Amino acid sequence: MLAAAALLASVEASATPDLRFSDETRARVDKLQTVDAPFDALWVDFNNDGCYDAFVFDHGDGDGPGSTSRLWVNRCDGSNTFVYTPNTSVHHYIPS
Repeated sequence: MLAAAALLASVEASATPDLRFSDETRARVDKLQTVDAPFDALWVDFNNDGCYDAFVFDHGDGDGPGSTSRLWVNRCDGSNTFVYTPNTSVHHYIPS
């Protein structure tokens, strides 16, 4: 127990509090889409290829043209990039 506490103290002392985030959105998705209402995003394996895809849908609160959903399919090639896939291709739309 003392060894674990000493190790933890050593790691904490050597760790720097410099935490940075990089916006890599434009490098990872091929096409940006907008949503005019509050939205949710889910990571799901939409096409059952073993890689998580990004599914975004708005709440369709009635102020806009209705609810919308967007799907970016993971290329699943190790590049961590995604391809926008319209509803006409895969029928992912969920009606209100």
